[in-house]
Amino acid sequence: MATKDSKRLGVANGIQLNIVSTIDLKTIYRTKSLEDAVYLTDNSFHSENKGTPALETVCTQGQVLNWLLYPVNMDEMVNPYIYNPSARISNIVFLHEDGTVVNEKICDNLEPYGTQEKGRPYLQPPIFYYWAGAVKANLAPGKYRYRLIFEVDNPYLPGVKNYYNLDSLSLNVVPLTSEGKEFS
Repeated sequence: MATKDSKRLGVANGIQLNIVSTIDLKTIYRTKSLEDAVYLTDNSFHSENKGTPALETVCTQGQVLNWLLYPVNMDEMVNPYIYNPSARISNIVFLHEDGTVVNEKICDNLEPYGTQEKGRPYLQPPIFYYWAGAVKANLAPGKYRYRLIFEVDNPYLPGVKNYYNLDSLSLNVVPLTSEGKEFS
């Protein structure tokens, strides 16, 4: 059984963490809400609330994080030959406890990455698209709340997008250690 102190052991910042959001587009189109439509998990052994919209990712100082999005139930297309609606992470914002935006950097190089295949129609989403960033190496250990802002294509109006916020997420940053000793 893992103890609070053992959660820090064996976690190395050389291992990238993938935080995967599964987003149910059919539910969002029907309800115009993220409620019962988004679930997150990651590949950290010690994270909590996996499979919920309140994932708490345990990571180390300096660790690279990749936020991936997996849209499901995209069968609400009006015309799949012309327009394939999808979703993207539009932004990642860190929050104070009162919900206001943190102005200091929590992650270095936090930005989206993706590529558009040559000849692929402009309105279709990139072949791959994700956000990545490295937790600041000197960030104080602790819990950091954040918001994912999802951009969801309107299935009936090409080019029109809706935005939804998910504020129930956090990073639990622990010191970079191995068997109780800090890496130098």
